[in-house]
Amino acid sequence: MAAVNSSLFDGASITGTATEALTGGRFGKVSDTAAIRQIAMADAGEDTHGIIGEAAVNGALDVSLFNDGHGYLEVLGNSINIARGDFLKAGTNGVGIKSAADQENYGAVAMEPATADNVVIRVQIIKGERSTA
Repeated sequence: MAAVNSSLFDGASITGTATEALTGGRFGKVSDTAAIRQIAMADAGEDTHGIIGEAAVNGALDVSLFNDGHGYLEVLGNSINIARGDFLKAGTNGVGIKSAADQENYGAVAMEPATADNVVIRVQIIKGERSTA
């Protein structure tokens, strides 16, 4: 898998402190405390707030979480292939997977296909709710 870093993103971001070791190019989430904004990897079933810009160790400051624009996301595309235009949500450890259920939240739209696991693809970072109606 190619390394992902913040220079590959072109949209808006927020910064915070890593609450765990982070992998760049995976979905992340934010939690605010009274004193500090914390960034962690989103897990399966969790709402996403953006894509982590680059790898960071636990406790790292000024971690970028991109919440708009274009960027790169590590995905699992082997068992359920990802096509251009598919909605993507967080799977285990923030890896992108295809969103297929109605009324399911997503955090990005695939700009290119993926037919293998742990590949990095270009995405449009956009939050929404999938609807077939």
